[in-house]
Amino acid sequence: MEMSPLGSADRETLKYLAAMGNDDALDRLADLAYEEQDSAGLLDLWGEGYERAGELLTGLAVAARDLIQLQELGDAGVPEAQEAVSAFLRGR
Repeated sequence: MEMSPLGSADRETLKYLAAMGNDDALDRLADLAYEEQDSAGLLDLWGEGYERAGELLTGLAVAARDLIQLQELGDAGVPEAQEAVSAFLRGR
């Protein structure tokens, strides 16, 4: 059965499905937040224990060259963020 992809208009449905334990909905919410560069949305997901959101936040912070956010993410347990801070400080 061919289904059309969900868009941002269905965000509430995705949140409901994610809260019910649907990992695909959680992935889609994170992808939407990343595409929209919605750090707050990713922080919410990460705060709920979704580790991939921390990785996506790291990607946004690297693109913005936001060393403070990278350091905070690294301190909070996102290894990619700490690696990115080190790379920036070493000039890589």
